[in-house]
Amino acid sequence: MTRRPPSPRPRFRGPPAAGGAASRILLVEDHPGEAARLCAALSAGAPPPFHVTAVDCLSQALAQLPAGRHELALLDLELPDSSGLATLRQVRAAAPGLPVIVLSESDDEDVLLATIAAGAQDCF
Repeated sequence: MTRRPPSPRPRFRGPPAAGGAASRILLVEDHPGEAARLCAALSAGAPPPFHVTAVDCLSQALAQLPAGRHELALLDLELPDSSGLATLRQVRAAAPGLPVIVLSESDDEDVLLATIAAGAQDCF
């Protein structure tokens, strides 16, 4: 069996240098407490902070993506309107150049590797 080389993944370059505009992050998380914690952590950084748009379901996330305003997505795979790798695949299809970091509660290495293989930059 011949292995294909991995497809190139988009790179998130982090916040811009001082004086630049804030990096825009799309947070897709359906648990309000977790979303608030992540928003606070991302928005509290040294200037310029991250600008976070938080949504709680895949349909809202997909509605945000065509505008191309975001530089990174933080994505929970278990949402009210989508579940598992299908969630990631739909985001990747809607915004192929957008780096995606998956928010996961799984410790299963096979699940994490499958997530990376499906196009996520990383999982945490």
